[in-house]
Amino acid sequence: AGPAQRRAVNAVTTTDAADLADRSGVISQLDPETDYAISVAAINAGGTGAFSAPAPFTTLFSFVERQYGQNRFETAARVSYRAFPYSGVPAAFLANGLNFPDALSAAAAAGAIGGPVLLTAPTAYPDSTAAEMTALQPQYLFAAGGPASVSGSVLKKASAAATVDAIRLAGSDRYSTAADVSYLWEDGSAPVVYLASGTNF
Repeated sequence: AGPAQRRAVNAVTTTDAADLADRSGVISQLDPETDYAISVAAINAGGTGAFSAPAPFTTLFSFVERQYGQNRFETAARVSYRAFPYSGVPAAFLANGLNFPDALSAAAAAGAIGGPVLLTAPTAYPDSTAAEMTALQPQYLFAAGGPASVSGSVLKKASAAATVDAIRLAGSDRYSTAADVSYLWEDGSAPVVYLASGTNF
């Protein structure tokens, strides 16, 4: 199945600011996690001017929700499910859940592309990770790290969920693996590059 369709944009059409805004000018009475579009117009003694072109925006969560599992692998799968509740994401990353560097390198790429980071043991593919990967049906599966981090057998099992290709991004160590992940921005589109310690998270 393809990605779920985005919800229809709701139009904010009232011309009475008091209907939607408190005295601080903050718009209220909007549903959380909902797409809206707003137009503004000047109102004076002469009447109401022309409305501007609609500007779309999405409201944020109105609550804090804990995502967790019985272990780090299940927790990563739960976070993925909450963030991407549909199939056909552009990409999903698979990283060693027993050490941090490769997952850290993959996180920025996953966020930029629009997909999750799921965790695995080097030689054992957790059921929770496998189930979430299958449900995601990513176009591309990227394994961050060499065979010592994500073994060939694990990558083979995970790659069955990818609808286009499965690719390993790896170097001789954690630093070169991070550099290999950065090749996803080889077109020079990254406006900022962050440098982090590779010895501690």
